[in-house]
Amino acid sequence: MYKIENHKVSDAARAHTHLDDAGYQRMYKQSLEQPDQFWAEQAERFLTWDKPWSKVHESDLSKGHAAWFIDGKLNVSVNCIDRHLAEHGDDIAIIWEGDDPSDAQRISYKQLHDKVCRLANVLKARGVKKGDRVCLYMPMIPEAAYAMLACARIGAVHSVVFGGLARRRTRSHSGCRLPGRNNRRRKRARRQTRTAEGQRRESSARMPQRPHRHYRQTHWRRRRLDRRP
Repeated sequence: MYKIENHKVSDAARAHTHLDDAGYQRMYKQSLEQPDQFWAEQAERFLTWDKPWSKVHESDLSKGHAAWFIDGKLNVSVNCIDRHLAEHGDDIAIIWEGDDPSDAQRISYKQLHDKVCRLANVLKARGVKKGDRVCLYMPMIPEAAYAMLACARIGAVHSVVFGGLARRRTRSHSGCRLPGRNNRRRKRARRQTRTAEGQRRESSARMPQRPHRHYRQTHWRRRRLDRRP
């Protein structure tokens, strides 16, 4: 058995909080008594909208239907990154640490914005557009976060697949196909797969990631192009 104890908050910590107990109780009461007004205020304060909503909320519990911020549109990538650039661009957005503590990165919002925009442009150059499906077959590295945010930025749907799965398992479970393999399927829904060259396990040497065939072909073509005068 364990014992639950309440620990008093120090005055120094209390001075830096964004919300005290009285403020929390006031907001909680408003959320119960005026839910639409409360959530509209929170959405306007903490999110950047491309198109404002026409109605905050509607639901029919008997039919299992619930909808929020009807007709409103926003971009997840913009809200995760861009809205912080003006005042917090140099602040740390991601702290990443590998299995070896010396292998770590502290990525600012400005750096994150640059990486995500560059990768989004790469995807667009490869023909990925809004509504397409992209399978991310990558280890837990910062580039995986870049790829997810890049997909959200251009409106592509991403599916994250565990990097330890075999190539055939990835094809059978992800629902994504390699670009150019089937023109008929490609016309219906363009699908692509993003991979990584390798990863580190614990503090051992670098382990190669199992690449997809199209990645090997692309890598070979890139090497061949680099040799051209």
